[in-house]
Parts: sequence; C-alpha cells; structure tokens
Amino acid sequence: ANSFRQPGSTIKPAVAMAGLEEGIVTSSTKIKCKGIYTYYEDYQPGCLGVHGSLDLKWALYHSCNIFFYETSRLVGIEALNNYYTMFGLGEETGIEVPESSGNLDSVEYRTERGELWTPGLTIQAGIGHGDNMFTPLQLAVYASTIANRGVRYKTHVIDSVKSGDFSKTIRETETQVLSKANFKEENWDLVFEGMKMVAEADYLKFQNCPVECAAKTGTTTVEKTINGALVEINNGFIIGFAPYEDPEIAVAVAIECAGMSTYTGPIIADVFEYYFSEKNNQETSLSENTLIK
Repeated sequence: ANSFRQPGSTIKPAVAMAGLEEGIVTSSTKIKCKGIYTYYEDYQPGCLGVHGSLDLKWALYHSCNIFFYETSRLVGIEALNNYYTMFGLGEETGIEVPESSGNLDSVEYRTERGELWTPGLTIQAGIGHGDNMFTPLQLAVYASTIANRGVRYKTHVIDSVKSGDFSKTIRETETQVLSKANFKEENWDLVFEGMKMVAEADYLKFQNCPVECAAKTGTTTVEKTINGALVEINNGFIIGFAPYEDPEIAVAVAIECAGMSTYTGPIIADVFEYYFSEKNNQETSLSENTLIK
C-alpha cells in the first residue's frame, strides 16, 4: 500500500471530467493534434502520434496528449487537483494496513521544495506525469469511483471478525462513503463511452472478456541502473471496470518495466474473465470451514 508511481495516462478520464464539469470542453469540442503542443514558445512537448481533430471520446481512445495538455492548461492546476482528490488520488483509502497517501503535484508542494511552479508542470499533471505519485490501490479506488459515477467508498480487506469457533461475529465492516462527486450524468456518459472505446481496441486483447468493459491505459518512463548503465524503461498501467452497463468490479494493474502499457491489457482481461466465469459457474456458495477439493 506504500509503493507509488506516476499514473501516466490513466489520469486522463479524471482530466476529461474536470474539463467537462468546468465547461472547458463539451461533447462537440474538438482539439487538433499535430503531434506537438505549440501553445508555449519555450516548452513544446509532444504526443505519441498525429491524431488530427479529436473530440473527447476519441482523445481518450487515442490517449492524445495534445488534447489533455490543452484541457489541463485551461482548467488550471488548483481545480485539476480538486478533481483528482474527489477521485481519491493523493488520498488515503482507509485500508486496514499502513498506507501512503501518495502525492499531488502542486504549487505548494513545489514551493516547499524550493522549486518554482511553471505552466509546463500544469500540462504534465494533465497526463499523469510530474510529481503526481499514487499507489496501485489508489488507482483501483479511482477506477471504482468512476464505475460508481462519483461515489468513493472506504477500502477494506476485512469483511468481518469472528470468534474462534465462528459462532459469533465480533465485528462486521460496514460500507462507508468517503465522498460523492455530483457530476452531470451526461458527462459521466461521455467518459464511460471513451473508456469503453479503449476496452474495445484490438491492442488490449480483451476478446475473451465475457462482458463489456471500460478501461484506460497509461505509460510512464523511469530510469533504472542495469549492469552499471543508466537506461530508460517504461512502466505500464491500466484501470478498468466491468460490466460496462452495471459495474461490479474495478481493477488497477501496475507493471514495472512493462515496456508498453498495452501489455497490461491481457492481465486485466484475465481478471474479468476469472471473476465473471467463476460467478456464472458457481451454483452454490460454500459454507465457512468447508474443505475445498
């Protein structure tokens, strides 16, 4: 619960929601991607492709940096971080073990470190880079909050505590809502549709998933010393939930040195396949203390 990394492009559904709720973008807004972000003269980061004119759903599908650079610039870092917080990013989950709250990159955070906040840091925050650092569990909570359309629950691994002979329930964990974001339903619909398009992409290899899913991938670059040499290696991430229409399960996968985020696709697809196949195949629940053969 204490290992944290940059989330990469998994952050983009939250940025999309921030842009929609702030009135920065709508369903019809299109931003042109020429492969380079040219708003600033002295800082012009790139995109992984040249995507042309994109609306929000296709920007999520292609994970277009240019679209989200511009959206995050217009939203601003303070408002952006408010939305991240509502999704549980940079917040403790409440799990029953020691955990890190991670870190939200901000003006205050940089000032404490004796650093100057620059506009480039805002747009990097909009693609999950900079000093935004979150745990895999926080990413799972984030995915769950999207699936629940803004309702964020306290995380637990303990369902109940029983007496030694299982005759008494000493304590039972109750569901607890930590926050609720009252965003517009049409905005949730747009984010859902964009994430569904990602899950339907051939490169994610979701073909074996027994239900419709929604997902978003992410990649970040880290430096590692291998055989005495400093090399750049990519970490891969994915968040997702299923079924698409009535979500029951939310998952986050993080793979260090994955090479590409697309390698996370088969893993989350296997989780969904196992979850729903087990659910469909299990006719009766086993009672406690039953020997499983």
